Amino acid sequence: MAEPVLIMEHLCKAFADGRAVQALEDVSGQVAAGEILGVVGESGSGKSTLARVVMRLLEPDSGTLRLCGREITRLRGAALRRCYGRMQMVFQDVAGSFDPRLPVGRSIAELLENFTDLDRRGRTAEVARLLEQAGLTAAHAAALPSQLSGGECQRAAIARALAVKPRLLVCDEATSALDVSMQAQIVELIHRLAREMSMAVLFISHDLALVDSLCDRVMVLHRGRVVEAGAARAVIQNPQDPYTRQLRASVLSADG
Repeated sequence: MAEPVLIMEHLCKAFADGRAVQALEDVSGQVAAGEILGVVGESGSGKSTLARVVMRLLEPDSGTLRLCGREITRLRGAALRRCYGRMQMVFQDVAGSFDPRLPVGRSIAELLENFTDLDRRGRTAEVARLLEQAGLTAAHAAALPSQLSGGECQRAAIARALAVKPRLLVCDEATSALDVSMQAQIVELIHRLAREMSMAVLFISHDLALVDSLCDRVMVLHRGRVVEAGAARAVIQNPQDPYTRQLRASVLSADG
């Protein structure tokens, strides 16, 4: 098996909103190069909190994170910024993750300025290559986020994330706002890129069918705890934990 790119050990995170709410409780797991790990659960299960803790957008209360063999749990300042050359995130609100005043090509070029030695001409060529790799064209570089469709904006966000050739890509409900046909295209793109780039992917979703079709392994979160984990097909098709069985039953009921 490939070496783990991301290792999560005993992560805990609580929020105080009148009373303490335990968003993550003793969450551990890992994802290897070229592997896609799905994280599923209902709203409020801790999925998005986990994504933000992994990306160091939220501080864990306890536990450790290791990226490419290096502990990153308490990094600050320049050392933390350098980490973003190895990990990137695609957000649920992709349009909101872009500066609305800038063409998407400029947003991608900013990452290249910060993390590569490419000159202006080289950055322009690399932006075009990244957009084409994500299924767009070089002409999309001149478009504002508001001028793109939901699927195009999602592809532009993936292109931006790939600019630094990350070892880890975190997708937080990255397809939830898309229709079924566009979801299938984005899922196929993520699957292909993970294999081609030997990139670890942490794929956060509430959609069991999507996770079943895309992911190699899955973790099921319930009230901040991992209640079941294993090969995606085995866990989703033959769940052992009562909560996972309840999730699967609700999907089958909705499909029915």
